[in-house]
Amino acid sequence: ALLKKKKAYRAAGRYRLKKAIFDLGPSGYPFELFIGRLFESFGYQVKTDQKISGKCVQHEVDVVAVKPGEQVIVECKFHSDYRAKTNVQVPLYIDSRFNDIKEKWAEEGRYKDMNVRGYVVTNARFTKDAIAFAECAGLGLISWDYPKDGSLKYFTDKAGLYPVTSLRSLNKGQKKEFLEEGIVLCRELLKNEDLLRKQGLNEKQISKVFDEARYLTGQ
Repeated sequence: ALLKKKKAYRAAGRYRLKKAIFDLGPSGYPFELFIGRLFESFGYQVKTDQKISGKCVQHEVDVVAVKPGEQVIVECKFHSDYRAKTNVQVPLYIDSRFNDIKEKWAEEGRYKDMNVRGYVVTNARFTKDAIAFAECAGLGLISWDYPKDGSLKYFTDKAGLYPVTSLRSLNKGQKKEFLEEGIVLCRELLKNEDLLRKQGLNEKQISKVFDEARYLTGQ
């Protein structure tokens, strides 16, 4: 019965996952934190909301992810509209910013032995032209369902990185409080029982939240 309940929670969580990621808004910052956690799950050391000097100008970068031999610069594009698509102008713009940063690093002799790559990540979808340009320019793209074995949907479920907005046992206001505290994942919530108490949840309610979070994350 417990296994059946666990599978039911996980299936329901998958079904709600797309909406849960959209619910990280309306500001784009919780989505940036979420993407940072995603790269951390791949073994990267991550910093968010960074300022990096390029050859021509300084750039605000959403996520910088580093691991031995590799440096990744990530631009996050959060959409509140399910039907939105990120068009070719975005990867064009990001590619020019990325090249400006790379030229500065080349001048300074930084990261010359590292694979340096730029990414654009969105919770919605990319147009065909955006994908074609990125493939040609060597820019990485991740959207809700692209690429097939490397999409947000794929990685989130595979790594159990369900956002707190997936939880039915929390109301909208409670979820917002956690996002404002920088807690974006269910697995992070499991380590912050005191915050649940601060929000006035009793032991029975906390137990319900923890059960759902564990089922979703596979912990």
